[in-house]
Amino acid sequence: AYDSLSFLALAMTLIYLLVETLTRVHAAGLEVMSWPFVLTTAAAAFGPTAPRLDPKFDTPLFVLHTLPAVGGVAAIAISGIFGLLYLRMARAIRRKQFGPAFQRLPDLEILARMNFWAGIFGLVLATGAIGFGATWYGRLFERVDVREPKIFLTLVIWTILLIPVAGKLTRRLSARAAAY
Repeated sequence: AYDSLSFLALAMTLIYLLVETLTRVHAAGLEVMSWPFVLTTAAAAFGPTAPRLDPKFDTPLFVLHTLPAVGGVAAIAISGIFGLLYLRMARAIRRKQFGPAFQRLPDLEILARMNFWAGIFGLVLATGAIGFGATWYGRLFERVDVREPKIFLTLVIWTILLIPVAGKLTRRLSARAAAY
């Protein structure tokens, strides 16, 4: 379990660096990178444990499912952080209450772009995780039952993530609406 926290922290860091590289903005690092620091600290404080690997998980399809799944969670978390920063800054602008924290953040347009790119990465990685997971699950149990709670909730979350990404791609959704 704590290995997952470490990998999630690493994935969040890599997704943030990718978004930072694409947008060429280096101003939101403190707000974003504090979360991987907390996750890594928790993993170091409470781990390590040596898990016993079930043979059904010892397959390349499971690895191909797990890596994009954790990466997708990391990208969605980064997108959520950018969305929260966007909403906090928009509220501060409306109220004309600018604190020192907002002086080092990028403007709203750039935060919206960073939110969008992290959402795109999350959607792509989650789609890959769902595809590999369905293939692996189908080989394990002969068929995929979408009524199973884990699978159903995964598809619901994927659909919820698809809405703002598709809305921004088709220009039918504002940056503020996508941040929510």
